[in-house]
Amino acid sequence: SIIQVFLLLFSIMNFQFLSISTVEGSSMEPSFYENDNILVSHVGDDYQRFDVVVIKMADKVYYIKRIIGLPGDYVEIIDNQLYVNGFIQEQDFLATNSLTVCDVFGETTCAFTVPEGEYFVLGDNRENSEDSRIFGTIDYDQIEGKVVYQFQTVLD
Repeated sequence: SIIQVFLLLFSIMNFQFLSISTVEGSSMEPSFYENDNILVSHVGDDYQRFDVVVIKMADKVYYIKRIIGLPGDYVEIIDNQLYVNGFIQEQDFLATNSLTVCDVFGETTCAFTVPEGEYFVLGDNRENSEDSRIFGTIDYDQIEGKVVYQFQTVLD
């Protein structure tokens, strides 16, 4: 009976506070690789620029992305450089030769205004990421939680 109580408490905690997820795809490389396991916190709602979050796009379709633009921000991409509210953004988490293009056609200049209650998100693998450049800003309610831990993969 103690095992049943433990399993019940673990299940409640897993859905309400923390959950373990597995990364699918390459859109967050080099920060997160396919099959990396992550711990996602569902507690709190104070999302900051550069937080990595899991967002729900459709029924049972989830993306892992990095918050770039907060509500009210003005995000620009000019000649592969990212600007928020007129200031260039240092992005040490990107691969060395990573380019931030505007779209699949290679446009080098674009701008986005982030509405109140919404966020602008990008993948770290900018040349291989479906993100706010394609689907637009995301609503606060689409954020399932913030990535708080990445389990280290042990290689043989």
